[in-house]
Amino acid sequence: MAALGYKNKKVFVYGMGKSGLATVAALYADGAEVYVYDSRPLDTLMEEGSVRKLMDKPRVFFADAGQVDFKEFDAFFKSPGIDMHDDLVLQAQNAGLSILGDVDLLYKREPQAKFIAITGTNGKSTTTALIGHVMEKSGLDVCTGGNLGTAMLNLPTSKDFYVLELSSYQLETMHNAQIDRAILLNLTPDHLKRHGDMTGYLEAKRKIFSKKGGLHVLGVDNPELQSLSGEAESFITVSVEGKDAEIQVNEKGILLKQGDPVFDVSEFKHLPGRHNWQNVACAYAVLKDLMPLHVFKKGVQSYKNLPHRMEKVAEFKKVSFYNDSKATNPESAIRALESFKHIFWICGGEMKDEGMDPCLSHLDHVQCAFVIGADTEPVLSEIEGSIETVECETMENAVYEAWERYKNSGLEEATILLSPACASWDQYESFEHRGDVFVSLCHELVTRLQVEDS
Repeated sequence: MAALGYKNKKVFVYGMGKSGLATVAALYADGAEVYVYDSRPLDTLMEEGSVRKLMDKPRVFFADAGQVDFKEFDAFFKSPGIDMHDDLVLQAQNAGLSILGDVDLLYKREPQAKFIAITGTNGKSTTTALIGHVMEKSGLDVCTGGNLGTAMLNLPTSKDFYVLELSSYQLETMHNAQIDRAILLNLTPDHLKRHGDMTGYLEAKRKIFSKKGGLHVLGVDNPELQSLSGEAESFITVSVEGKDAEIQVNEKGILLKQGDPVFDVSEFKHLPGRHNWQNVACAYAVLKDLMPLHVFKKGVQSYKNLPHRMEKVAEFKKVSFYNDSKATNPESAIRALESFKHIFWICGGEMKDEGMDPCLSHLDHVQCAFVIGADTEPVLSEIEGSIETVECETMENAVYEAWERYKNSGLEEATILLSPACASWDQYESFEHRGDVFVSLCHELVTRLQVEDS
């Protein structure tokens, strides 16, 4: 572990969420004089024990945002969720400060380590967790975090490898870190209010390929990334949709390297769907020279999928219940809709800019849609006519309506699937909260059905 270089320097940290708190603690430990600010009042912040503990430090101060002269500061750090066009951020830039984040601090803290990073619109959490798991099972000295789970600066010190999920928001403020092995999985419309358009979104994402001579893995099933593959960087290209690529997964699930069969990805039944085939293929591309194939496959086989990502949470006879609450946009929901047959689909919430239209050509396996959330009317207006729909409003209504429709369908096998294609903020604290409610309702239903069946 190395020093961060901020001893006796005056620094500003904007945002006191998970990553912001970790950044304050790291800078304080490095010897900096730290001024913090959050849009929440100090009294509210001090109700949190972790904040109160930091604010009791002798070199940590809560700043008055209206009285700050950023020309007096040596550095400005912001949390990923804060927009680059925020007034305080612009003030700092106008004073000549670069807008910094925690990725560079971790890189500075761990100069001997190798960094593996994953980004993309969808699948980055699963791929990050999968790579970290496989590396750990193979005996490598590794830890996993970033946008997934543990804040970067709370990760253990002095590891050989750091496997990081990096969002476009984190990549915006990455300037000096050099990623040894980088994956860009895919790119579909998301966060466009933040980045302006797809060009701006791509520019943020491609910063992950920071190291000249690094190992660069690129999914090429999106047009924007196909064009990127022809540029100067040397990419290992990956496709699961028949595009020209060094590593392909064909329609039967066989992974091919330069046309030669390597292994059958479809044997991993706990990772269903082409999107998971892509996740496994990209993990293979980045790890194939670090371990034998049989070790890689054994690690994948023992991996347990992350909660809220096509997670099988209950089963009654031949009906499976899947929690895919992380599908907060249509592109992510499409992946689930293509992975199952005889789907009773729970969707809705706070609709994204692109609406539900991207899902309309992927509803062949959907028996009926059960719509919840604040944007019920616009969701219904977009999908009615394509499939049968039921206005449910709440998750409880949706789960029980889905079961009743299944009972009357005459089907033997079915999947009751929560894959909302919408954000969760209208009714829930987070997509995790939404998923937890669904899981609890499924367990209650299955318990009752088991009692009635006994």
